[in-house]
Amino acid sequence: WLKPSGSRVKVLQKYALVPLSFGALPCAGMGHNVQRGAVLIITASTLLLAGAQNSPEEILSVILAGYDPNTRPGDLSLANSSTCSIDGNQDAVSMSLGVELMHTIDQQKLSYKLDGYFRASWRDPRLAFPDSSCRESIVLESTSVGSKRIWTPGFFIQNALDVEMEGGESVFIDRDGSVFWSRRMQVEMSCPSFNFGQFPFDVQHCQITVGVYRYKASQVTISWMDDAIDAIRPLKSGLWSASVVEARSREKTYSSGSYTYAQACLRLERSPGKYEQSILVAILLVMASYTGFFLSVSAAPARVALAFLTFLMVLNNVNAVLKEMPPLPSARDGGEQIWLLDFLVGTTIFNFVTLLEYGLVHHGVQVAAKVKAEPSIASGSEEVRLSGWVTRVWVFCAKLDGIMRWAFPIA
Repeated sequence: WLKPSGSRVKVLQKYALVPLSFGALPCAGMGHNVQRGAVLIITASTLLLAGAQNSPEEILSVILAGYDPNTRPGDLSLANSSTCSIDGNQDAVSMSLGVELMHTIDQQKLSYKLDGYFRASWRDPRLAFPDSSCRESIVLESTSVGSKRIWTPGFFIQNALDVEMEGGESVFIDRDGSVFWSRRMQVEMSCPSFNFGQFPFDVQHCQITVGVYRYKASQVTISWMDDAIDAIRPLKSGLWSASVVEARSREKTYSSGSYTYAQACLRLERSPGKYEQSILVAILLVMASYTGFFLSVSAAPARVALAFLTFLMVLNNVNAVLKEMPPLPSARDGGEQIWLLDFLVGTTIFNFVTLLEYGLVHHGVQVAAKVKAEPSIASGSEEVRLSGWVTRVWVFCAKLDGIMRWAFPIA
């Protein structure tokens, strides 16, 4: 059994928990010691890996013996290194977000919520187990096994307002020590770049940044998996739809050192929906009030009714839109001028100008008629000059219909 070569050595190497090798045996005494060690290894391996199927508990009891969860896998290289490196080998960590639902887009708080799964993968050689276990992988309920736990990178989401990781967790450990960790997650993300200037035709871009807090870039790197943000269902919430436009890794330098981050850009696009109808109604009411400039001034009932009704209808349309609009930060609170509100206020002003214009035209026509009927007064007194200036203004107002027919469409 202790020959340096042969089929028995291969059997030992297959069923042993640690690599087994034999060197030359220069003397009988040393050979006797090696025999004892070999017998002990055979006995332990046989007890731990007996049978075709080994339970995960048996395998974990072996691979977690002496395991230090505070030491990252790359630090193990320092034990066999003759250099003065303090960082060890670099550990590569990849991650993704499986999103089931996007909801609660708070346009006043500038935030939104995502429900789904946080997924991460890395390799820890200390968790590798032999082929003789007849298992391809081990599945754990969490990163903690009894009083012990395995090493995790220690993730954080930089622009998260609230993170809840409850409701489910799974850890898959492959034979070679590869770890895949998946955990149920609900996160409320801040998006300070929200801009409502083009509401309701606005498009928002929100950034998701995930990093590893404890380790520098020379120790741990983080990157996205191929499916950086995996939309399990279409990312829609009310009038909003979302898509990922960019996913990349980035390194940032601080006073304490350089750190890597996984960044993704989420594009939120609003569907104008019902607001388009309100815009169309406002335009039609302005066009209706414009037709009043072509009606005779003497047709007072028609002119007054048309101007007054269109003004009331457009005002009612504005109030209806304001009730349906989400709460948005106003310009006084540091927000942007909102296009839809500016447009509706403009249509209201146009209709009010139409109502006011008829009053000026009607009185101007009456003054102009009196001027034609009365002889001109030739006097140089101040009172008469003032009266003449006011009269000329009112006579000019009598011509407003012709002016507004051209000025109103231009404005």
